Amino acid sequence: MLCLPLVLALAAPAGLPAANDAKVKAAIQQAREGLLDAAVGAFDEAIAALAQRGPEGRADLIVAHVHRGAALVALGKEEAAKDAFRAAVILEPALRLEKGQFPDRVIRVFDAARTGKTKSVMERPTGAPKKAGIGALGIAGIIGGAVVLAGGAVAAASGGGSTPSATPTPVPSPTPDPAAQVTPVPGTASGPIRLEIAQLNPPSGSTIPCGTGCSIDALIRVSASGGFRNLSLQMYDTGGMTCVNGFSQRFDLNGSEPFIVPVRLAAFGCAPRTINTLWVVQQTAPVQSVQAFNVRYTFTP
Repeated sequence: MLCLPLVLALAAPAGLPAANDAKVKAAIQQAREGLLDAAVGAFDEAIAALAQRGPEGRADLIVAHVHRGAALVALGKEEAAKDAFRAAVILEPALRLEKGQFPDRVIRVFDAARTGKTKSVMERPTGAPKKAGIGALGIAGIIGGAVVLAGGAVAAASGGGSTPSATPTPVPSPTPDPAAQVTPVPGTASGPIRLEIAQLNPPSGSTIPCGTGCSIDALIRVSASGGFRNLSLQMYDTGGMTCVNGFSQRFDLNGSEPFIVPVRLAAFGCAPRTINTLWVVQQTAPVQSVQAFNVRYTFTP
């Protein structure tokens, strides 16, 4: 983790409602105070609440994912940061981070997530020109940098002079495990509604202590060519001894853009056990849609 002083001015978005969202503002305030782990948790709560607001919360949701990813970069958690950035790009494929307002490290991790690169990019390539390490303003840029959306709206970073500091110690990044990647199971998709797992927390490949119960938080991207009302998702693992199960709240799908739906899966009686498949089902009448995904979770007592 990069334990460095944090001096932040609250980002002042232009054309985005994020500055008016209490949960997002509270998360940014925690990041400003240097409580980065707490800020990530607060961003998780904000994202879950914004996802329930449908299209009206979409711009705020994008900004929340980006700020969450930037905070994770500051913590040195590259893979988790990439997951956060991917969630933002799923909502807005044209999303870019503006150079000069975000530190190079954040832009590298964001671009790697956007383009599907798996190699660590936390450190500059050999031979690249060095700049000052991440100081107070650097982390301020990480949390409060500019976010450029397709429509041109920007959440701008605070200004100020930079404070040079020593180059931070490189943070090792784990080698990606192909068996832990979330991929659709061929031949399992059916129905008019497309279902995709946008994010899992903890990520696939995790070992989870689950003696008295635990949970997995999922963000599901839902899309269709037509509109549907009063939908609900269920998620569960396979087999006759299902140990994880969860339901979403009801939502409407207008057919013009994807919708992100949060689902919390409760796990009971899973340990010791490894699951390799998660099913996502929309079974509200009169439509039914199904998609299975390859995952890997190991539950321990």
